[in-house]
Amino acid sequence: MQEEETLFTGDHIMQGSTVVINPPDGDMSAYFRSLERLLTMALRWFAPGHGFLMAEPHAEVRKLLAHRRAREAKVLAALQASGPSTAVALVPAVYGDVPVQRHGIAARSLTAHLLKLAGEGVIHARPGDEATIWEA
Repeated sequence: MQEEETLFTGDHIMQGSTVVINPPDGDMSAYFRSLERLLTMALRWFAPGHGFLMAEPHAEVRKLLAHRRAREAKVLAALQASGPSTAVALVPAVYGDVPVQRHGIAARSLTAHLLKLAGEGVIHARPGDEATIWEA
């Protein structure tokens, strides 16, 4: 609602949680761009699909971007430390703060980060027998 400077975010931005970016439908680069675009909009409130109205939407977006950038830095550091590796093998190093029961889901977002980094030319992918091998 433009007159209220309120954006209904659905699952794009949720209260108290980050969304899972799940390739091939989910694209981490597009997600970053969409968050950055929100910083250009005059907003007073986010109305997420889950939770309550969120004040200070630009601060929320900056927190999400900082979180994703920090996670991406962990992805790159883990890959550099391990050498060529699969996404699943990187999960414990990158998502050690996430309960093991959620590591399958975490691998999806990790893959989205890997695809983003590969798209930027920071890392490279090569097909493996059972999974893609990523290397810095």
